[in-house]
Amino acid sequence: MALTQFHQASFKTIQRAFANGQVALVECRLRSTGEKVAVICGVYPLGREESVFIPLALLFDDNPYDTIEPPVNG
Repeated sequence: MALTQFHQASFKTIQRAFANGQVALVECRLRSTGEKVAVICGVYPLGREESVFIPLALLFDDNPYDTIEPPVNG
């Protein structure tokens, strides 16, 4: 799988959210299984007391090296 323009746009959104301090770590549930997962969300204020949380990335529960094969340097 190659990185797509959508992946690049999502990554830039994550960078902006962190730069602006508009990010939160939120516990969510997978729709398919109901399993609880940790999600990095962008936080976008709608007004003085209301915000929308936009899911941007899932975090690994365990050692990521047990789940994925990291890219090769070089």
